[in-house]
Amino acid sequence: MSATRAGSPCVDVCMYDYGRDFCTGCGRTLIEISSWSYYTPEKQQQIIEKCKKRLDSLPDPCYNQDTTRREE
Repeated sequence: MSATRAGSPCVDVCMYDYGRDFCTGCGRTLIEISSWSYYTPEKQQQIIEKCKKRLDSLPDPCYNQDTTRREE
């Protein structure tokens, strides 16, 4: 049984924080953003979980507060 690809966590608000090394819109690093379409569905899901943790670490509310994902 194959897994379905996850939708991109992009919220179309790109604000890269170089100090934290991730986008405060979606929570991904530059490598994760540029390589997204090459990752397996399992890897994409792992990255989404990391993104949630990164965004939760921000002191102020971020742009990606819901679970809606934009399809690529």
